Amino acid sequence: MKKLNIFLLDIKTQGKLAAATYIVALTFDMLELDIQSLDFFMGFLLAVSMSNLILLSYPLIEKKGVPQNWKTGTAMVATTMLIANLLETSGAMPGDDIAIFYLFFCIITMSYVSAADGVIPNVWRYITGIGAFGMTLILFENYLFSTETLGFLWFSYLPLTYGFGIGNYLAWNKYEE
Repeated sequence: MKKLNIFLLDIKTQGKLAAATYIVALTFDMLELDIQSLDFFMGFLLAVSMSNLILLSYPLIEKKGVPQNWKTGTAMVATTMLIANLLETSGAMPGDDIAIFYLFFCIITMSYVSAADGVIPNVWRYITGIGAFGMTLILFENYLFSTETLGFLWFSYLPLTYGFGIGNYLAWNKYEE
């Protein structure tokens, strides 16, 4: 009988598992149940799964002719978002201060979904891209002008996050090495 080692799964299984974990942890986070130990655990899972999804995005699009530096870039973005999410989960940095990391993620996500044409199903690519664009506008406005006249765009968080998770899951579902 073969042993299951979750750290040595094939890349397709890792991608699907990271996407599924991300969606579950994200949903729990949005429910705001205020169960402190479970909140921390789910925040940790969200941080790790999001970072893993970002890190695994390069193998999805490497055959699309993206430059080799994207490989290093995805590792950098994955590390940045892991640290940002862990700081937020631990309460070491308030949400307003950490928003700059999410602005960075939104900008990178727009370039990722544009390169993922034919990899991520178009509907989920567009949903993610629209969400990332809306969040970029609101975060830029908040940083540049310290206002929230575009506050109605906060709904963009839902298409960005769920589009990113579901789109990546579907892309990994049809991935072939």
